Amino acid sequence: MAKTTQEKLEEAEQKAREAMHRVKSLKVERSQERRRADGHRKAILGGWLIANHPELVTKIVSSLKREQDVAAFSGWTLPSTCDRVK
Repeated sequence: MAKTTQEKLEEAEQKAREAMHRVKSLKVERSQERRRADGHRKAILGGWLIANHPELVTKIVSSLKREQDVAAFSGWTLPSTCDRVK
């Protein structure tokens, strides 16, 4: 038996909803990938900066103003020269 126009419409609307859900999921996945890559870049740059310019790291940490930024470095010290890998 042939589908009615109403049934075809409902089927098309369901497919559209599913497609929109897939689009939204892919956008979330892309956003998560970008955040992971950004975090990875920051970790690499931070490690290089600590190893190669500890005086600059000390200056940056001492100039922090926001409470949560200062708290992030509370009790943290730069690794000693012998611990650094170049």
